[in-house]
Amino acid sequence: MKERKVRHRLTAQEQECFRRGIEMFYKRSPNCTLKQAYLKTIKKFFSLGYELQDGDYVPILPPSAELPTLRQFYSLYHKEFVDKQSNQFKRKQIKYLIDFENGGINKGG
Repeated sequence: MKERKVRHRLTAQEQECFRRGIEMFYKRSPNCTLKQAYLKTIKKFFSLGYELQDGDYVPILPPSAELPTLRQFYSLYHKEFVDKQSNQFKRKQIKYLIDFENGGINKGG
């Protein structure tokens, strides 16, 4: 698929499909790249149906101008998965440092 300019903001439904696709394809398969996860997500959640071609069922997709872009997929991944993990890690570090400065972690008292 050829990359193109962002067509519109992702709808809530499209964002949810991307989240599910990231969880289903990217996070569960160590060999799956984000681009592969995007393509699998598009086929799984955005197909209009399937048609038989050379003995295989192939998804029927809307025109590319109507599909969310790879750039939007990357953006959502970084915003909701990478940044969220980074922020959680930072919060844990800060809590640890505060506890350490207060004389230790959970002294039970």
